[in-house]
Amino acid sequence: MHKKSLFALALLAALPFTASAQDEEGGESAGPWSFTASATLTSDYVFRGVSQSQEDWALQGEFAFEHESGFYGGLWGSSVDFIPDDASYLDEDGANLELDAYVGYSWELADKWVGDVQVVRYLYPGTNEGVNYDYNELIGSVTYDEMITATVGYSNDVYNLDDDGIYVGLSGSYGLPWWDLSLDGEVGHYSIGSGGNEIFDSHGDVIGVDDLNYMHYSLGLSKEFGPVSTSLTWSDTDDEATDYYGETADPRLFFTVTLSTDL
Repeated sequence: MHKKSLFALALLAALPFTASAQDEEGGESAGPWSFTASATLTSDYVFRGVSQSQEDWALQGEFAFEHESGFYGGLWGSSVDFIPDDASYLDEDGANLELDAYVGYSWELADKWVGDVQVVRYLYPGTNEGVNYDYNELIGSVTYDEMITATVGYSNDVYNLDDDGIYVGLSGSYGLPWWDLSLDGEVGHYSIGSGGNEIFDSHGDVIGVDDLNYMHYSLGLSKEFGPVSTSLTWSDTDDEATDYYGETADPRLFFTVTLSTDL
């Protein structure tokens, strides 16, 4: 990872530790605004069933704010690696850092029902000249009883490729009666239009010009220890995803630990 990218991510991830020290000295502040920060270490950064870190460890951090009216926003970052070490047929893209800037609004639809809409700007600073993966996505969701969430996402320019992207997902979390564990699951369908361009698989072979449509699934256990949350997750995709993404879409088991704090 480039030194500038590593420094930026480390600074974002260090926010919870800095905030904890400040809270101990000055206490919490009251008001309509709330601020949180978190630092995460994961054995694999998986996004919609596909590894964004070549099945390797990733460091992540987040700073978020929320108003009592329901308006919120934040900045989330993670180390990334899109090019396999043995992919000599692909040029190095220089992508080592992902930064997601987002704003949104959450409101109560009815008793136990919550609606949410947000806009996310995916940024990949530090890429090589001529490489630009940055794009926007509009995401809407409905949650029932803080347990089941249905999500729809749309982008008109996925990874800056002039392709439409439509994501539909259903996720849930259920508290188990043992050791304060939670059972977490997710299933999603991601469609990325090729725009008539040739689509290459992970070996550089053309597999067609049709849209990329694939399913992903995950099932895991999570547990909180005060400000620290942990999870162990199994993730998999269908054959179309593995044909396109290769090993990064294979079945995998990954571990995540997160430290969060109020600012």
